[in-house]
Amino acid sequence: NWARFVHAAFPLKLLLGQMAWKAIAGALGQLHSRVRNDLIELECQLWEDCIPRTIIEKSEQEVDDGNEEEELEDIFDDDDDDNNDYESDDFDDEE
Repeated sequence: NWARFVHAAFPLKLLLGQMAWKAIAGALGQLHSRVRNDLIELECQLWEDCIPRTIIEKSEQEVDDGNEEEELEDIFDDDDDDNNDYESDDFDDEE
């Protein structure tokens, strides 16, 4: 029975080889994704077990302080002033 495949024409051998390669590559891809997902889940579980969960309750004064917004506005306002220090007339001399 193997004589038919051994003595078959090259295009048939090539087609069968490609089909076999696709099947093997697909199976290895599925195996790789399963192993990868299992390792990721295991690592996540280890991290969850090792990292302590703590809840820090803030006092009402810290929550309702409101200074954080003012500090952010000051930072962004300072950045805008620094970017406008250049002179645009320097580029007009090249004409």
